Amino acid sequence: MAVQLGGNYAAYRFRPECTWVTGTNAGELRSDGYGSCVGLVLYSGAPRKIGVVAHFSGSMQAPQVRNDALEIMAAVCPIAPGRKWRGWVFGGVSLNGSSSHQTMLGNGSSLTHTRVLVDTVRGVLEFNRMFDVNFNITNMERFNFTTQGVFTEMTLRQGGNYVGHQGVKLDLASGRVTWDDLNHGSGNSKANKMINSMF
Repeated sequence: MAVQLGGNYAAYRFRPECTWVTGTNAGELRSDGYGSCVGLVLYSGAPRKIGVVAHFSGSMQAPQVRNDALEIMAAVCPIAPGRKWRGWVFGGVSLNGSSSHQTMLGNGSSLTHTRVLVDTVRGVLEFNRMFDVNFNITNMERFNFTTQGVFTEMTLRQGGNYVGHQGVKLDLASGRVTWDDLNHGSGNSKANKMINSMF
């Protein structure tokens, strides 16, 4: 069962669970500490401007991740024809070759396991017809997302690109997503920001 937390921070609690937060209209939702974990960001613009940030523990198994993703979607997305959503699915820094996060699990490396969990969340978003994620992106938006280097998180095709981030922030008023791509081993920082021009 996904654990909805109060406030604006989806904390990683070092156990096999999903934590998530939601909000509307104003403020910021965030989460960090993505090593071998998986993150999900959802945003729907005006008039309600609702957002979600979820943190799936890397120690979860795919069936539990699928059920929790469905539970989150059911909670925030009542049937509302015409509502447009954006979704970003990403893994943690283990996907970027961080050896400290690529520990061995019973079923293989955390790198492989993280990819499976990313695909599980992608599959939930892609096949739920009542949750029209990314369906109405215009060609101009696609171009903008691609040139900003952040379109890959919105690709819901399983087996596609796997992107790793340390943390994420979602601005509820603007729909802006900011990734924490700090390379904590070297001290070098790279920030990718995306402004959702649709809203």
